[in-house]
Amino acid sequence: STVACMRRMVGVATDMAETPDDILRALADPERLAIAGHLARSSDGAAALADALDLPVSRVRRHLNRMAAAGIVRLQEDRRTYRLDAETLRWAAEHARDREAVS
Repeated sequence: STVACMRRMVGVATDMAETPDDILRALADPERLAIAGHLARSSDGAAALADALDLPVSRVRRHLNRMAAAGIVRLQEDRRTYRLDAETLRWAAEHARDREAVS
């Protein structure tokens, strides 16, 4: 896609969602937003997130998969720990703001 091509040209990872709206939609769910808030403070695994947020582990894993697909979180090398990808959030905010300024 054009967006993916532009990301390659400017060095932004191409595995993130195609549009800022996709990223923001992924954060629209209150539980995913809570997970993002927790990961903004520290990286953690699904079980620890589930305990901290009082959610079933299976639901946390489902949310993490959705967030990873959107590029919001990244799985660390240990394949257990997730971290928030601030660059993806910054990119989405900047592009949403740019689009709003044009409107």
